[in-house]
Amino acid sequence: MSGFYKVMACLIIVLMWAPIVWAGTSAIELSQQSMEQCQKGRIATDREVRARHFELGKQLAEEAMQLDKQYPNGHFSFFCNLGEQMRLDGEVLSAALEYHRLMDALNTAIALNPDYLDAISAKGMLLVRLPWIMGGDPEKGEVLLKRVVKEDPTAINARIGLARLCVERGDQQDALFYARDAYNLAKNRQQLDLLPEAQQLLAEIQKTIVSR
Repeated sequence: MSGFYKVMACLIIVLMWAPIVWAGTSAIELSQQSMEQCQKGRIATDREVRARHFELGKQLAEEAMQLDKQYPNGHFSFFCNLGEQMRLDGEVLSAALEYHRLMDALNTAIALNPDYLDAISAKGMLLVRLPWIMGGDPEKGEVLLKRVVKEDPTAINARIGLARLCVERGDQQDALFYARDAYNLAKNRQQLDLLPEAQQLLAEIQKTIVSR
Protein backbone atom coordinates (compact mmCIF):
# COMPACT_ATOMS: atom_id res chain seq x y z
CA MET A 1 0.00 0.00 0.00
CA SER A 2 1.43 3.42 -0.98
CA GLY A 3 2.01 6.17 1.55
CA PHE A 4 -1.00 8.11 0.23
CA TYR A 5 -3.39 5.22 0.75
CA LYS A 6 -1.99 4.55 4.23
CA VAL A 7 -2.68 8.15 5.18
CA MET A 8 -6.20 7.96 3.74
CA ALA A 9 -6.88 4.72 5.64
CA CYS A 10 -5.80 6.34 8.90
CA LEU A 11 -8.00 9.36 8.24
CA ILE A 12 -11.01 7.13 7.58
CA ILE A 13 -10.46 5.32 10.89
CA VAL A 14 -10.17 8.61 12.76
CA LEU A 15 -13.32 9.98 11.14
CA MET A 16 -15.21 6.79 11.98
CA TRP A 17 -14.34 7.01 15.67
CA ALA A 18 -14.29 10.75 16.22
CA PRO A 19 -18.10 11.25 16.03
CA ILE A 20 -18.59 8.40 18.50
CA VAL A 21 -16.15 9.74 21.05
CA TRP A 22 -16.72 13.47 20.71
CA ALA A 23 -20.30 13.50 19.48
CA GLY A 24 -21.43 15.71 22.34
CA THR A 25 -21.74 19.40 21.54
CA SER A 26 -23.08 20.42 24.93
CA ALA A 27 -22.03 20.00 28.53
CA ILE A 28 -24.99 17.68 29.06
CA GLU A 29 -24.02 15.33 26.24
CA LEU A 30 -20.33 15.35 27.13
CA SER A 31 -21.07 14.65 30.78
CA GLN A 32 -23.27 11.71 29.81
CA GLN A 33 -20.52 10.33 27.58
CA SER A 34 -18.01 10.81 30.40
CA MET A 35 -20.15 8.82 32.83
CA GLU A 36 -20.56 6.08 30.24
CA GLN A 37 -16.77 5.81 30.03
CA CYS A 38 -16.56 5.62 33.82
CA GLN A 39 -19.09 2.77 33.90
CA LYS A 40 -17.35 0.92 31.06
CA GLY A 41 -14.05 1.25 32.91
CA ARG A 42 -15.58 -0.19 36.07
CA ILE A 43 -16.91 -3.19 34.17
CA ALA A 44 -13.70 -3.88 32.22
CA THR A 45 -11.25 -6.38 33.72
CA ASP A 46 -8.07 -5.49 31.81
CA ARG A 47 -6.11 -2.73 33.54
CA GLU A 48 -5.07 -0.98 30.33
CA VAL A 49 -8.61 -1.01 28.97
CA ARG A 50 -9.91 0.42 32.23
CA ALA A 51 -7.22 3.12 32.20
CA ARG A 52 -8.16 4.17 28.66
CA HIS A 53 -11.85 4.46 29.59
CA PHE A 54 -11.10 6.60 32.64
CA GLU A 55 -8.67 8.84 30.77
CA LEU A 56 -11.18 9.41 27.97
CA GLY A 57 -13.88 10.01 30.58
CA LYS A 58 -11.73 12.69 32.21
CA GLN A 59 -11.16 14.40 28.86
CA LEU A 60 -14.88 14.44 28.11
CA ALA A 61 -15.64 15.82 31.57
CA GLU A 62 -13.01 18.54 31.21
CA GLU A 63 -14.57 19.54 27.89
CA ALA A 64 -17.99 19.66 29.55
CA MET A 65 -16.67 21.86 32.36
CA GLN A 66 -15.09 24.24 29.87
CA LEU A 67 -18.40 24.59 28.06
CA ASP A 68 -20.44 25.14 31.23
CA LYS A 69 -18.75 25.55 34.61
CA GLN A 70 -22.17 25.81 36.28
CA TYR A 71 -23.34 22.35 35.17
CA PRO A 72 -22.85 20.02 38.17
CA ASN A 73 -22.82 16.78 36.18
CA GLY A 74 -19.64 17.83 34.39
CA HIS A 75 -17.81 18.16 37.69
CA PHE A 76 -19.24 14.90 39.00
CA SER A 77 -18.30 12.95 35.87
CA PHE A 78 -14.75 14.27 36.25
CA PHE A 79 -14.77 13.12 39.88
CA CYS A 80 -16.00 9.68 38.84
CA ASN A 81 -13.28 9.09 36.26
CA LEU A 82 -10.45 10.61 38.28
CA GLY A 83 -11.47 8.65 41.37
CA GLU A 84 -11.53 5.36 39.48
CA GLN A 85 -8.24 6.21 37.81
CA MET A 86 -6.65 6.72 41.22
CA ARG A 87 -7.98 3.35 42.39
CA LEU A 88 -6.56 1.36 39.49
CA ASP A 89 -3.66 0.02 41.52
CA GLY A 90 -5.53 -0.24 44.80
CA GLU A 91 -7.24 2.06 47.26
CA VAL A 92 -4.47 4.66 47.18
CA LEU A 93 -5.15 8.34 47.62
CA SER A 94 -1.56 9.39 48.17
CA ALA A 95 -1.16 11.99 45.45
CA ALA A 96 -2.08 15.22 47.22
CA LEU A 97 -2.63 17.18 44.03
CA GLU A 98 -4.93 14.55 42.54
CA TYR A 99 -6.80 14.16 45.81
CA HIS A 100 -7.51 17.89 45.97
CA ARG A 101 -8.71 17.89 42.36
CA LEU A 102 -10.93 14.95 43.21
CA MET A 103 -12.51 16.65 46.21
CA ASP A 104 -12.81 20.01 44.47
CA ALA A 105 -14.81 18.39 41.66
CA LEU A 106 -17.12 16.58 44.07
CA ASN A 107 -17.65 19.58 46.35
CA THR A 108 -18.32 21.83 43.35
CA ALA A 109 -20.95 19.41 42.03
CA ILE A 110 -22.75 19.44 45.40
CA ALA A 111 -22.43 23.22 45.75
CA LEU A 112 -24.04 23.67 42.34
CA ASN A 113 -26.80 21.18 43.15
CA PRO A 114 -27.29 20.49 46.89
CA ASP A 115 -29.81 17.74 46.02
CA TYR A 116 -27.47 15.84 43.68
CA LEU A 117 -27.91 12.43 45.31
CA ASP A 118 -25.21 10.61 43.34
CA ALA A 119 -22.68 13.22 44.45
CA ILE A 120 -23.96 13.17 48.03
CA SER A 121 -23.63 9.38 48.06
CA ALA A 122 -20.06 9.63 46.78
CA LYS A 123 -19.26 12.21 49.46
CA GLY A 124 -20.73 9.94 52.12
CA MET A 125 -18.68 6.98 50.88
CA LEU A 126 -15.48 9.03 51.01
CA LEU A 127 -16.19 10.35 54.50
CA VAL A 128 -16.72 6.78 55.69
CA ARG A 129 -13.61 5.35 54.03
CA LEU A 130 -11.03 8.12 54.39
CA PRO A 131 -8.81 8.44 57.50
CA TRP A 132 -9.53 11.46 59.66
CA ILE A 133 -6.27 13.11 58.62
CA MET A 134 -7.65 13.33 55.06
CA GLY A 135 -11.03 14.60 56.18
CA GLY A 136 -12.73 11.32 56.97
CA ASP A 137 -15.78 11.48 59.24
CA PRO A 138 -17.74 8.19 59.46
CA GLU A 139 -20.63 9.69 61.43
CA LYS A 140 -21.19 12.49 58.95
CA GLY A 141 -20.74 10.04 56.09
CA GLU A 142 -23.40 7.76 57.54
CA VAL A 143 -25.87 10.65 57.78
CA LEU A 144 -25.32 11.46 54.10
CA LEU A 145 -25.69 7.82 53.01
CA LYS A 146 -28.90 7.40 54.99
CA ARG A 147 -30.29 10.55 53.40
CA VAL A 148 -29.58 9.12 49.95
CA VAL A 149 -31.21 5.77 50.79
CA LYS A 150 -34.26 7.56 52.16
CA GLU A 151 -34.67 9.78 49.11
CA ASP A 152 -33.67 7.29 46.42
CA PRO A 153 -35.05 3.74 46.70
CA THR A 154 -32.73 2.64 43.87
CA ALA A 155 -29.44 3.91 45.35
CA ILE A 156 -26.99 1.00 45.28
CA ASN A 157 -23.69 2.59 46.29
CA ALA A 158 -25.17 4.15 49.41
CA ARG A 159 -26.55 0.79 50.52
CA ILE A 160 -23.17 -0.84 49.96
CA GLY A 161 -21.55 1.87 52.07
CA LEU A 162 -24.05 1.46 54.89
CA ALA A 163 -23.67 -2.33 54.80
CA ARG A 164 -19.90 -1.99 55.21
CA LEU A 165 -20.37 0.43 58.09
CA CYS A 166 -22.68 -2.03 59.84
CA VAL A 167 -20.14 -4.82 59.34
CA GLU A 168 -17.44 -2.71 60.99
CA ARG A 169 -19.76 -2.11 63.95
CA GLY A 170 -20.60 -5.79 64.21
CA ASP A 171 -24.25 -5.19 63.32
CA GLN A 172 -24.59 -8.11 60.93
CA GLN A 173 -28.39 -8.04 60.62
CA ASP A 174 -28.52 -4.42 59.44
CA ALA A 175 -25.52 -5.14 57.22
CA LEU A 176 -27.42 -8.05 55.69
CA PHE A 177 -30.47 -5.84 55.12
CA TYR A 178 -28.51 -3.18 53.22
CA ALA A 179 -26.33 -5.67 51.35
CA ARG A 180 -29.31 -7.73 50.18
CA ASP A 181 -31.07 -4.59 48.98
CA ALA A 182 -27.92 -3.47 47.14
CA TYR A 183 -27.47 -6.84 45.47
CA ASN A 184 -31.13 -7.14 44.39
CA LEU A 185 -31.12 -3.62 42.99
CA ALA A 186 -27.87 -4.15 41.10
CA LYS A 187 -29.12 -7.46 39.70
CA ASN A 188 -32.59 -6.23 38.71
CA ARG A 189 -31.28 -3.00 37.19
CA GLN A 190 -28.36 -4.76 35.45
CA GLN A 191 -25.83 -2.46 37.11
CA LEU A 192 -22.88 -4.54 35.97
CA ASP A 193 -20.37 -2.06 37.38
CA LEU A 194 -21.76 -2.52 40.91
CA LEU A 195 -23.13 -6.06 40.85
CA PRO A 196 -19.84 -7.91 41.59
CA GLU A 197 -19.11 -5.79 44.66
CA ALA A 198 -22.67 -6.10 45.97
CA GLN A 199 -22.67 -9.86 45.40
CA GLN A 200 -19.34 -10.38 47.13
CA LEU A 201 -20.34 -8.22 50.09
CA LEU A 202 -23.63 -10.08 50.54
CA ALA A 203 -21.86 -13.45 50.39
CA GLU A 204 -19.32 -12.35 53.01
CA ILE A 205 -22.02 -11.15 55.40
CA GLN A 206 -24.09 -14.31 54.95
CA LYS A 207 -21.02 -16.44 55.60
CA THR A 208 -20.26 -14.51 58.80
CA ILE A 209 -23.84 -14.94 60.07
CA VAL A 210 -23.89 -18.67 59.29
CA SER A 211 -20.55 -19.27 61.01
CA ARG A 212 -21.75 -17.78 64.29
